[in-house]
Amino acid sequence: MSLSSWNFTIQDNSPVVTYAPFADGGLAGGWQPWYSKSGFLKTPGEGGDGDSYHISSHPNASFSLQFHGTGVNLYGTTNTSYAVFIDGQEQKVAAVADDLVFQKAGLTDGAHSLTLSVNPAKATEKFAFDRAVVFSPVKTLPTPAFYDNSDPRLTYGGTWKSANAPGIPNATVTHDFQQTRTSGSSVSMTFSGAVGVAINGPVLWGDWVYSVDLDGTKTKYNASTFWKVPDALRFFQAGLDPNSSHTITLANPSDQMTLSLNSFTLFKVPGAADVAQSASGSATSKSSSASATVGSSESAGGSTAPTDSAAGSTSASDAAPSTTGTGGAAKASVYCLTIASVLACSAFLLI
Repeated sequence: MSLSSWNFTIQDNSPVVTYAPFADGGLAGGWQPWYSKSGFLKTPGEGGDGDSYHISSHPNASFSLQFHGTGVNLYGTTNTSYAVFIDGQEQKVAAVADDLVFQKAGLTDGAHSLTLSVNPAKATEKFAFDRAVVFSPVKTLPTPAFYDNSDPRLTYGGTWKSANAPGIPNATVTHDFQQTRTSGSSVSMTFSGAVGVAINGPVLWGDWVYSVDLDGTKTKYNASTFWKVPDALRFFQAGLDPNSSHTITLANPSDQMTLSLNSFTLFKVPGAADVAQSASGSATSKSSSASATVGSSESAGGSTAPTDSAAGSTSASDAAPSTTGTGGAAKASVYCLTIASVLACSAFLLI
C-alpha cells in the first residue's frame, strides 16, 4: 500500500519552538514577536492582531524544533544569511520561494531535531520566522477529533478553575478554558486509534515552564511571553501507532506560574472507534463549555472545531501551503507596511 503525506503546521508563537537566547525581547539581543496588523508589543499582556512572526537581528540567534516525520518546510522572510541543521548535520540552504526559506524531504521516518541559526553582519539584517510545516507518512490521512477542556474523557488532578477572557480561544468566539497555578496539577487522556495528538491552550503573560508526558517520555516547554496568545499549540506529536494505547499528561511543575488549557486533538485514522478515555476510565467535567482548534473538521467522538485557530492546522496535501495572506505585501502594519519592510525599518525596530 502506498503511503500518503500528512502535514501539520506549527506557528512561530508556539512554545513547541525553542528560541535562543530568548523568545521575547529586543531584536538586537534575541528574538522579538511582531504581528502584521498590530506590530510590536505596546503593553504587556495584550493580544496581537494579524499574522505573527519572530524576528531577530542578533548574531547566532537561533530557534529549534523537535518533530517526527520525513520532511519539514520553514516559512519566513530574511535579508541575512542563515544556517540550518537537522540532527546535527548542516543542510544546504536555498530559498525555494518568496517566503519558503528552507525545505527538506526524504528524511528517515522518525524523530528529528532542527535548528536554524541566523548570521546578520549588521543591524539592518534580520530574519523573520513565520511557521514550520512538518510532514509524516501515513497509510490513510487522519481526521482531527476535538476534545474541549470540559470533555469527560479528560482526567484532572490537583487544582484547576474555569476562566474566560475576551478573544480566547479566538477573536470571534469566547469560551471558558481551564487554568491552574498549583504545582503538580495535571490533566490526562488515554486513547488509541490515532496517529497524532495535539494540545492547545492560551499562552499568557506570567506563564512559564510546563511539561507533557506521552507514554512515559516527558518533555518540558517554556511558555514565557509578554503577549496573550489565545490558542497556542502547546504540544504536537505525530508517528503514533493507532493500534496501541497511549496516555498523555499535561502538567504544571511550578507554583504561582499559570498553565491554561483549551483542548486536546486526536488525529484519528478513518474508521477507528472513539476509544479516547480518561486515564482512570472516567472524569469529572471541570467547566461548562470551551472551544479551541487544531483543525476545522467534524470529527467522530469530538466536537466541531472552530475554523479560525491561531495554533496548528492540518492538510491532506504534501504540497507547500498557500502563501496568500501569510507573507506578501497584503500584510499591513501600523509600524511597517509589510513584513518585507520590517527588514528595512532598522532604526524604527531596534528597541
